[in-house]
Amino acid sequence: MTENPNCGGVVEWSDEDQCYVGSYPGIIGPCCHGDDRDQVFLQLRQIVDEWLEFEEEDREKGP
Repeated sequence: MTENPNCGGVVEWSDEDQCYVGSYPGIIGPCCHGDDRDQVFLQLRQIVDEWLEFEEEDREKGP
């Protein structure tokens, strides 16, 4: 398991899938995958940034 200090994400090698899988514990489960660990980190960071932006917009709208 490798954590990215810049985004808090985790990228792990999956023996089952034979690729790297990215997740962000507490925010989003496994959500991206690929053969290159660095590319998976980039994908994960983009997904998390978009997710947090969506959540912020949703909170601003209110109930």
